[in-house]
Amino acid sequence: MSLKELIYNSREKTWFQIFYGISLIVIILSLFVFNSYSIIDRYNGSSEVASYQEAFTVAKTVGGFLKEDLDNEERFEARLKMLMAKNSKITSASILQKVDVNKNEFEIVASSFPDDIGKKTDFEFYQMAWNKNEDDGIAVSSKEFNKRYSNGENINVRELNQGGNFYLTVVPLYNDNGEKKYLLSLSVSNKAIESLMSENTYRSMRNTAISVAFIFLLLSFILKLWDYALLYRKTKEVDKMKDEFISMASHELRTPVTGIKGFLSMVLDGSMGTVDDKARKGLEIVAAAAERLNILVEDILNISRIEQGRLKIEMMPTEIGDIVKDVVVELKVQADQKNLALNYMPLTDKIISINIDKERLKQILINLIGNSIKYTEKGSIDVRVEAIDNYKKLAIKIKDTGIGISATDKVRLFEKFYRVRNSKTAEIVGTGLGLWIVKQLVELQNGKIDIDSIENVGTQFTVSFPIVKKV
Repeated sequence: MSLKELIYNSREKTWFQIFYGISLIVIILSLFVFNSYSIIDRYNGSSEVASYQEAFTVAKTVGGFLKEDLDNEERFEARLKMLMAKNSKITSASILQKVDVNKNEFEIVASSFPDDIGKKTDFEFYQMAWNKNEDDGIAVSSKEFNKRYSNGENINVRELNQGGNFYLTVVPLYNDNGEKKYLLSLSVSNKAIESLMSENTYRSMRNTAISVAFIFLLLSFILKLWDYALLYRKTKEVDKMKDEFISMASHELRTPVTGIKGFLSMVLDGSMGTVDDKARKGLEIVAAAAERLNILVEDILNISRIEQGRLKIEMMPTEIGDIVKDVVVELKVQADQKNLALNYMPLTDKIISINIDKERLKQILINLIGNSIKYTEKGSIDVRVEAIDNYKKLAIKIKDTGIGISATDKVRLFEKFYRVRNSKTAEIVGTGLGLWIVKQLVELQNGKIDIDSIENVGTQFTVSFPIVKKV
């Protein structure tokens, strides 16, 4: 996939992500709010039914108390006052008698509003109640009543019009002989249920709001994580493309660099004719640059193989004495050029084997010992092999008397491309890749690398591997 295609696909995915995220938030929040509203609505409906039943219960109870006095109108008013005093839910009460059986007119014979006694009304609501059986009646909430009967002059509506929520309940009163004698009209307050309903509604709405906010934050967080996941995937795709390009470029560079080195070697050793001193000096500079370029290409190839998991490690039980000795001999020429002593102290008391890839171990040692030579101006480099941790591990220690490393630099020493920057290292050539590669190679072979260093005193690298055999 090209970079252009990757960017195009990323844009498509971003727009899809935005659309999907907004849709998800809207759908989930809408469903949650709708569910909460439905629950509240069902609860309010249940509360209305409970208030309706309660109003009827109060009316039937009061009617039962009045039944024994239906033939004594003088006691009606005293009975009504007593019942209202005992039941705070009754806010107004009236007893009405039909004036004429052939007319829809009623007269108030007792009332909690004394001024209403003796008044007559043809209010159709009372006629509807009069037509009900003994165990039946009419009850309607003040809200519904005011919608259906907005005439404020109607008696028994006055208190309803003052505010609050009530049930106007009208039931017929029958005497013991089963004769319909009067109508009982009560205004029964449902403030307690209304208050409880309002409080529960408020709590439900509050909890819904909190839950909606929490869900919104949760969804935002999830979408953010999704965004990070997409970004991570895009980064991995770009990183893969980068690794493939570096690997390809490094392989392509390797061939011409090898050719340049080969021809320079033949020119300098006289195989292609005599070279004067002036030209030789220039060619030696070119050869050194070609060698540095070759090392850089090899380092980049190694990094690419390690990061892509393509680096082959062939481990087998090995006695490393000869390997370390060969590397020391190979690098002694460089040490001699700087008048440095390169000393090797092998393990002599036991024959010890460790699981190791010989070529990778050699690469590790060349890098570490080479670094010690590079950063040491005078003194020596000691390479020691010894058993540690009661012969559980074999350690290779490379100790120099070089410039040392500060505590700050030591923390980042094994990072890719990191190099110590100071006046003493300004003229020393390096890529900052060698120690990163060394650390990876050591850990790929189940080993461990440690560093101890004191600035201006020296540095010691310790590479250790588990011992698999000792004699």
